[in-house]
Amino acid sequence: MRHSCTNERIQSDNRHCTSKLICELVLSTLRANLSLSIAQVQAMVKDMYHVDVGYTKAWKGKNKALKRIFGSWEQSYAELRMYFTALTISNPGTIIDFDSEWGPGWERLKRVFWSFGPSIIGFNSCHPVLSVDGTFLHGKYKGTLLMATGEDAEDHIFPYAFAIDEGENRESWLWFLHNVYKTLDPTRPICIISDRFRGNVNVVRDAFPPQYGHVHRCFGTKI
Repeated sequence: MRHSCTNERIQSDNRHCTSKLICELVLSTLRANLSLSIAQVQAMVKDMYHVDVGYTKAWKGKNKALKRIFGSWEQSYAELRMYFTALTISNPGTIIDFDSEWGPGWERLKRVFWSFGPSIIGFNSCHPVLSVDGTFLHGKYKGTLLMATGEDAEDHIFPYAFAIDEGENRESWLWFLHNVYKTLDPTRPICIISDRFRGNVNVVRDAFPPQYGHVHRCFGTKI
């Protein structure tokens, strides 16, 4: 039966429609549909409580619900080592490299690299080409996701290696590519395709032996 009664106190003063209340309202819907937009959250509040809530309050309510589902950012980062340990057990041959800063009683993640064991084995049956690129992360702690992908025999994208680091710069790219190189069959030269970050022209040369090919695409700029 559709809810038809209204709460006059909430209806007349939307300060009582808190982000906590919005969290409880959208929690089950968000579990089923993680792409739930802020506009949809506002519409749900309007439909249930007859209150027009602002974008910020709806955003806070949604994020509280996401925290209930997935935990906090800090908790997720704290459990990374445990997560990757589980990956190495369930995916034999997986290669992981943590780069952290340490202090008295604390660890701060700087970078983490991983390549799944099945991907390392499967790449030997793919074209001898790897494309490397990065994309910005838009979570609480920002950073960059670096990726290396290949193509299988049917020209489908083949995910190969990943890293989360502080941003696209020479040091982070060199660290990532050194890790990629350690996962490859040293007797099988491949071609590396890079894009966007102009420093990759020299970084790839430093990370891979001369027999490895390199194609750098930098649209709209001069190398």
